[in-house]
Amino acid sequence: MSNVYQPKRKELAKVKVVTSQYYGNNRSNLRLIGSVSRKHTNFVTTQRNVKTGLCSFVDDTSALTKKTKNELVKFFSNKENTRKDVAYLVVDKQKAKRGKRT
Repeated sequence: MSNVYQPKRKELAKVKVVTSQYYGNNRSNLRLIGSVSRKHTNFVTTQRNVKTGLCSFVDDTSALTKKTKNELVKFFSNKENTRKDVAYLVVDKQKAKRGKRT
């Protein structure tokens, strides 16, 4: 069975790689999975805690789908992103579905 269709990978199949500026502008429509730093590209971490200034470990990048890994490589190798140190992994928020009344 492919990694994408395993139960623990279903959420990671919809992950997008975005910049901090895009995430800041669309924060209400996005749910943050984690971030990948240029310094430590093999770890997915949370945002920095305001009080402690530390990040916590979320997952290894090997758990990401091939599509997401390729997007990360393109993001960090793009010449426009040479000064950007962090890529955010986000998923669109699900809108509440309204049921039909009978």
